[in-house]
Amino acid sequence: MPIPADPEEMNDERAEWAEAAIEAFMDVTGTDRDDALCDLLCNLMHWCDRSEGRTSFENALNRGRTHYTAETEED
Repeated sequence: MPIPADPEEMNDERAEWAEAAIEAFMDVTGTDRDDALCDLLCNLMHWCDRSEGRTSFENALNRGRTHYTAETEED
């Protein structure tokens, strides 16, 4: 699968930030790389549940998809 467009030439750096977050999560939890992303997403859902209504996981996921689309659209 080809890597999507990167019109701002920032997506390699964004992926590096995500890698740092995954690495930190694995260090804290002891989870392995195969489970790290799904475990982190699951824990973020729990975090949203406890955010006293301030954060909806579904809304954040939809916003994230919107940002991803904007960051990978061809000019």
